[in-house]
Amino acid sequence: MNFLSRAIATFTLAALMSTLMTIMLFTVSGTLRAQSMAGGDSLVVGGGLGFNRNYPGGDENKVRPALLIDYKMANGFFVSSARGVGYGQQFGALSLSAALGYDGGRSDSNGSTLSQGSAKLKGMGDIDGGAVARLGASYKVLDETSVSVDANLAVSGRERGNTYKIGLRQGLLKTDADRVELGATATYGDAKNMQSYFGVTAVQSANTGYAIDTPKAGLQDVSANVAWTHMIDENWSVRSTLGVKHLTGDAADSPLTVKPTYPTGVVTFNYKF
Repeated sequence: MNFLSRAIATFTLAALMSTLMTIMLFTVSGTLRAQSMAGGDSLVVGGGLGFNRNYPGGDENKVRPALLIDYKMANGFFVSSARGVGYGQQFGALSLSAALGYDGGRSDSNGSTLSQGSAKLKGMGDIDGGAVARLGASYKVLDETSVSVDANLAVSGRERGNTYKIGLRQGLLKTDADRVELGATATYGDAKNMQSYFGVTAVQSANTGYAIDTPKAGLQDVSANVAWTHMIDENWSVRSTLGVKHLTGDAADSPLTVKPTYPTGVVTFNYKF
């Protein structure tokens, strides 16, 4: 099967999976609609497609289903496909949150449409997924400018290590129908995280032929993106995000890294109850 045929097949499968999962989300959301309409609660569900590399530093593109569920209660409790299950509150310009989420790890095979991995990593062994504690803080500096810090701490499978992020978000356009934002993020990985995702042990080197590599804790990547949200009506919206990520330092120099700079993107169609 040539590249074009594989791309068409992958896109078709991803689109089908996204459609089916979106239908399931809408079915489940029907049971939550009564609560989400009361007392300041809100519920947004959606689905679409995302575009990314098969693993950080890889050279193969992968189209995946992109699923969205964001349920917020007036008391601060939330259930989010992006953030996990947790609690958040706002204190003036400061927002704080704590949640329990999931990290899918990485496979040493091509894996499924939903997972990270590549046959080029054969012999590296799988990085098992596990629970992650997500702690976040955001401060609104100006009306359309905010800075954030986040910690992703491994709860299970601690060999995956921890990552810490600092981000900046700047609003560029805000109308009744459209909102455009510019975002930038820098990610710091601790020694365990860098070793798990970018390092090569002596055993892994013997299995794969990659040179032994022991990266240190440090800045792992920087990224930038532009996000556009368009309101079709009071309930329906479409959100598109296009960005670029660049691996830095020991992550960029890893024997596993083929292309340290690559594009990312996602489009979802969303419904707000």
